[in-house]
Amino acid sequence: MQAPVQTAPAVSPIRCVVFGDFSECDSFRKDWDAAVLSFGGSVYMTYDWCRTWWEFYGTGRQLRILVCYEDAKIVAIIPLYVDEIGFGFLNLRIARLVGSNIPPKPFTLAVSESVSAAVFRTILRQLFEQDRCDLISIGPVSTTQPTTDILERVCANDPDLVGRYETVTGVHSMFHLPADMEQYFESLSSKERKNRKYEARVMERGRVIKNDVVIDPSVVIEEFDQFAVQHAQQWRAEGRPGHFGSWPRALEFNRALVRRQAQQGRVRFIRILADNKVIANQFTFSFGDSYYWELPSRDIAPQWERISLGSAGALAMISAAIGEGKSRAEAGLASYEYKKRLGAVEYPTKIVRIVANRAVSLRRFKMFSAIRRGFEVGYHKIWYRRISPKLPPKFWRPQNMLWLRYDF
Repeated sequence: MQAPVQTAPAVSPIRCVVFGDFSECDSFRKDWDAAVLSFGGSVYMTYDWCRTWWEFYGTGRQLRILVCYEDAKIVAIIPLYVDEIGFGFLNLRIARLVGSNIPPKPFTLAVSESVSAAVFRTILRQLFEQDRCDLISIGPVSTTQPTTDILERVCANDPDLVGRYETVTGVHSMFHLPADMEQYFESLSSKERKNRKYEARVMERGRVIKNDVVIDPSVVIEEFDQFAVQHAQQWRAEGRPGHFGSWPRALEFNRALVRRQAQQGRVRFIRILADNKVIANQFTFSFGDSYYWELPSRDIAPQWERISLGSAGALAMISAAIGEGKSRAEAGLASYEYKKRLGAVEYPTKIVRIVANRAVSLRRFKMFSAIRRGFEVGYHKIWYRRISPKLPPKFWRPQNMLWLRYDF
């Protein structure tokens, strides 16, 4: 086992150790996940999730895993990486959370609130002084945690290190789950309850309908592959590549995630079957008191056109989560009306961008922010979202990795 990269600059009352490889953390992987769970961190911050993401997307980047201790107790684990964009002297060194942006997730950080200010001061010193980063981009982080507010206060109180900082807001959805489905349905509007009951009757007409949950580690990979095919068929019918065609190496990455998370008992495929055929499927992870709803799929056969299989699948996921005694289900970034109709609550997210208090870093941030906006308009909004979907499917490509690196 190699030694840690270094000990981060001391910030009382905590001690932080910086690791540069996941193999260095393997001996305390159980403690890592226990800390994530204890501090309300998301499944996206767990050891195997971060390690898998890094294996697929970490090439050419420098890993910085900050593990903070109070006495001998872990009080924070913040997995970060340093990337460098540009070339020669025209470059920008950026630090980001492991897992950022491919695809974006609503993070909740694994940090004890009581020491979070000290942890964030340590991060600033490590990344700005030791790693000579120009920019730290943290997020999107859910505001269900106070961490972003604390981080902003730390930035405001440390002008020697921080030249400027800004926040970019978004939104994510979450279902807060009652004790049983009867209470859940009572929380919906009368119109929504009526619609769901009507669609259930239509779905059951002349068919044997049942819900089940695939959890067995020995079969989840096969189930994932079937799910991915159905998901792709659904989106191709709508003239889109779907999730696995939109992100670089997404199919292989998610298959690896499923394989590793299944060993922890965290994978769920929540299915609706009609006459033993899967007509809707929800790809979900379970961690702590939460479900993490990743992706849906549904059958595109004409007989289901009158049914909102998307809503029916969401109800199946909610029912499975309640059946396991979960208290919430994370439903992902962005705003969706059907999720709100089904009772999801929307919470803001924040990306906090922090620039080092160096003249060269401030100039670089300004220049590369302009380049990022150019990519966003020219590539992402015009080419990827408007032009590319109108091309024949054989010309569809995942989002460009260069754009994703600039999308800080």
